[in-house]
Amino acid sequence: MAIYSSVESLHPRKCGLGSCSPKSNQPLANVTSFVASITLMGIIQGAPYMYMSASLTTLERRYSFGSLLMGFILIGDDISAMIFEPIIGYLANRMHRPRMLALAQILSGTGCFLASSLYFIYGPPEHLSTANTRQANSVNHSMVTEFCNIDDNKNNNISENECQTTNANRINVIIPVLFLFVSTFLSGLGSSAYYVVGMPFIDDSVKKKRSPFIMSIMVCSRIVGPAFAAFVSSIVLRYYENPFVDPGITDLRDPRWVGAWWLGFAIIGVCLYLSCLPMLFFPSDLKISKNKATNGNKLTTKPQANQSLKQRLKKLFTNPIFMCYTFGSIFQMFGWAGYWNFKGKYIESQYRKSASTANLFTGMIGLVPSAIGMLMGGAFISFLKPGPRLLTSFITIVELLSTMGLFSALALGCPPLNFANLPDQTNNFNLACNANCTCSMDKFQPICDPNSLTNYMTPCLAGCPMQTSIMINGSKNQYMDCNCVSGLANEGYCDIDCGNNFRTFVIIIGICSLIGQLSRVGNLFIAFRVVDDSEKHFAFGVLGALYAIFAWIPGPLVYGAITNSACKVWEKKCGQTGNCLVYDTDKFKNRLFGVSLVFVMIGSMFDVLVIFMSSRIKNIYEDNDNDDETDNNENNSHNHNND
Repeated sequence: MAIYSSVESLHPRKCGLGSCSPKSNQPLANVTSFVASITLMGIIQGAPYMYMSASLTTLERRYSFGSLLMGFILIGDDISAMIFEPIIGYLANRMHRPRMLALAQILSGTGCFLASSLYFIYGPPEHLSTANTRQANSVNHSMVTEFCNIDDNKNNNISENECQTTNANRINVIIPVLFLFVSTFLSGLGSSAYYVVGMPFIDDSVKKKRSPFIMSIMVCSRIVGPAFAAFVSSIVLRYYENPFVDPGITDLRDPRWVGAWWLGFAIIGVCLYLSCLPMLFFPSDLKISKNKATNGNKLTTKPQANQSLKQRLKKLFTNPIFMCYTFGSIFQMFGWAGYWNFKGKYIESQYRKSASTANLFTGMIGLVPSAIGMLMGGAFISFLKPGPRLLTSFITIVELLSTMGLFSALALGCPPLNFANLPDQTNNFNLACNANCTCSMDKFQPICDPNSLTNYMTPCLAGCPMQTSIMINGSKNQYMDCNCVSGLANEGYCDIDCGNNFRTFVIIIGICSLIGQLSRVGNLFIAFRVVDDSEKHFAFGVLGALYAIFAWIPGPLVYGAITNSACKVWEKKCGQTGNCLVYDTDKFKNRLFGVSLVFVMIGSMFDVLVIFMSSRIKNIYEDNDNDDETDNNENNSHNHNND
């Protein structure tokens, strides 16, 4: 007993909740329990940002704003990282690290509930309401659908009445955007703590040769998290925003459909609160080492007291291999993050998939192979222990191979939607067949001529008169006697045969995701080994800030502007511009994947420089102190034997 107390007095350990007596000896004070708990936390923590991204199209439609504003919302996560990651990294060795993780997780969950609260503040959308539209020839249907009418004032009067109602109930878009921004900002705190505190904490607690595989499990959990979010979004977006109301829309691809986005935020928020509870029971340190604080290259848990913040920053920024690693990562992240953030929207517009279907494929097909790749990469490093030159070469090669998916995506796609006429094509919005119709430009209720595969923005532009016969065929309305259509016109977009392009796209992206993520753990491992052990928390905090400033923050804004630049038809209501209704899919594809390719390839050039400097990386698998680093269970056994 005396020996145990002596060790504790030399190496004080702040306990978690519960008894801290030698007999109880903190049952959760072991690496296995911590890895299991932080893995669960990582799965849930990886969900909020992905869920926000997966709900992108739905939120734009619900609150009538474009992709540039959505890009602003998404950078909230990265602004918090820019501000707090260096602070968290600086304080990590001075505070109870598991409790820091729990607090950050609680704040992240609070952000989810803040986003969800928007539904309870504003309710379902009035400007997209189409209740009873499937009641054939009813007054309600004629009031929400614009038909061809030779009375010049008929449609205009309807539009004016709608504007009066819309202006009376108009949502100030700044408030929803602010709520969603704060939500992602708080989510970023949880993500920052996970990487800046959690990963160095594990690396400090195990032997270096075990670290890569355990890190691969932790990073893998962050990939499973987005897959979980995509799965949740694919389920909840199948239901209308108010699940207890029938909106009269049965086709989930209808541009007026708004899914129950708020429900997913609430589910993830509850999970975040529950997943943080185990962290409260862990001590501040998982091992006891005789040489806990040493000099030179020996392991230290606290930075040298005589080094100022300026000196520590200078030491990092004058480290050439650290800076090449940083620049390469920034360019890589910029390219891949933009692609991942807007991939769901791209699938919706390019392959004519609903938001629910796009999110399911984005999550389950794209992210699951990534998780498998991470585990394989961690196992490769742990069991084969490649040297610095081989490891950095491996990382560069697999990252280059993963870019083949971006090249392949440029060659795949669907034929673009064929519209008879669009507002930006000509100042004369009418055709010969609807020359006598008075049609507004504020409505978007697409119908299709199945014979010519031509789309019209409204029944009015297709020359469908007010007295047209409306039939219900399955889930779609059909219109008769339309001047511009020979035969029946179908509600919604024309179905276009894409062949096997979508299936091919999904398979290629899945394979390339698996290949690319083989390098993820290796990248983290290199980042740990190119700085002193005592500086890992601080270095990761600085890295997080640099990533946020140069990649995560400008990335969504740039890609949001790129997405907007491919828009062909904007929602317009009462003089206000809302979200994009129709994209030029070829422009969207070329700009999205082209820009991503450029940035990823530039990042690979810096990776090549790291290969040439890899001889500077020393001692990547051997522990710095001479004692065996053991997990807490092993220490417990030793201490009780001494007793």
